[in-house]
Amino acid sequence: MSIDFQKEKERIELKNSQYVGSIGIYMEYSEKIEDTSFKYYFYNGIEPEEAINFTTAMFSSLIEEQMNGQKSLNIKRNLLKICNKEYVFDIYVSNDNTFLFDWNPELDELEAAQLLFYASINLAQ
Repeated sequence: MSIDFQKEKERIELKNSQYVGSIGIYMEYSEKIEDTSFKYYFYNGIEPEEAINFTTAMFSSLIEEQMNGQKSLNIKRNLLKICNKEYVFDIYVSNDNTFLFDWNPELDELEAAQLLFYASINLAQ
């Protein structure tokens, strides 16, 4: 039997954390990313004003984890794969105010980073 200690640690951290709420992000496909429209859904206590802070924090956290000492990271992926579907990001806070989050397993980490990147830009406008 093989144990993924990082995944097990994350599962325990989430289990011992307080659920804050969820943000659903739907990115509609467009030929140009500038023409893409976004829809946001806020679940269980997340306020729309908090969305940009949570989205930016989730993006930053994923990028920091993926960089792993590298000087750059290419997050450009196939946009078609992440468009036209709602992805829900569940947000947790632990007792020491550590920010944790989880999302649909069908998105890999770089796809999630790409979605959060474009959503952060869209929310900031």
